[in-house]
Amino acid sequence: MKVRKEKYNLFFLILLVFLILSILIGVSFGSSYISIKNVYQFLSNRILNREIFSPTWKKNIEAIIWEIRVPRVLLSAITGGGLAISGVLMQCITKNPIADPYILGISSGASAGAVAVIIFGGATIGMLGITGGAFIGAIICGVIVFIIGTENGKNISTVRLILTGLAVSTIFSSITNILVYSAKNSNQV
Repeated sequence: MKVRKEKYNLFFLILLVFLILSILIGVSFGSSYISIKNVYQFLSNRILNREIFSPTWKKNIEAIIWEIRVPRVLLSAITGGGLAISGVLMQCITKNPIADPYILGISSGASAGAVAVIIFGGATIGMLGITGGAFIGAIICGVIVFIIGTENGKNISTVRLILTGLAVSTIFSSITNILVYSAKNSNQV
């Protein structure tokens, strides 16, 4: 048992090193060319809060690295972690190693919500309106699936949950098709 835990710790450490390396490599690349040496010198100064390397770069380079590249890379790492956690949860709930959001109809609910926002004019808010509509549609679909599929949260049968998800997915896909076909403006379609 101890050998297995040591292997797990080693594997975790290797993955952590790869994550840190990919973050450092991700900060190095962008649409504007900045020398990799300057990137790491600036990051060393900024993270350690000391002037280890004397600045030989312009102030706009600091803004590009610290205000654009670092948040972009950190947000992508957080997003990847969130997707991994949601994937594992989906697989645990359905007891299916190849489960995805389509199996419980959550993607169809998100699609119906986004299309409803576009058709009914909520897209004038911008991308936040469409994203919000997709989020609300996914939540509504997920709640419906879990209420029907789990007998009001008391008993979880994975077969019943998956079949309910497929049925609700079909319903939300139908709602999406009805909304698309009933759109009066061709730009909305």
